Amino acid sequence: MLMGVISGLCGCDSDDDNRARSIEFMRPIYFLDSDLPGEINIVVGNKVDSELRIPFSVSGTAVLDDDYTLSANEFVVPAGSNEASITITPLNNHEADREIKLELHSVAGYSLGARKSTIIPITPKEVLVWSFTANKSTLVSESQITVELLGTQSLRNFRASVD
Repeated sequence: MLMGVISGLCGCDSDDDNRARSIEFMRPIYFLDSDLPGEINIVVGNKVDSELRIPFSVSGTAVLDDDYTLSANEFVVPAGSNEASITITPLNNHEADREIKLELHSVAGYSLGARKSTIIPITPKEVLVWSFTANKSTLVSESQITVELLGTQSLRNFRASVD
């Protein structure tokens, strides 16, 4: 009881109010697969009464519209919700060490939480390298040719996921 009176007198409940009015990414890091779109999510402390638009900036070593595309240039939290997402779609990203950094911008009446930015490394696509083994033979009725395909990223034999 005494703690409740003390917190009421000193305004210590403001931490709860700050969390309710905060905006942040759900995770500090996301991983974008080389071939599949990825969803990036933000969360607001409480459900919003009206639509809330949250702008963000984009930086990093990956190049927008060359290595990836974005579904939107801001997060839109619909009324009655406390979450929003955008989709990042990988493109022809064959180079390693490419990543995207998103940073939320402040919005009037809200504070940015601990995860105000997120990093999204992009897994590079495999580039196939092939070689032919030269064998000398005389064609009688049939011949067998072997092709070995290796991925430049995994350095493993390539296996097609579909024919």
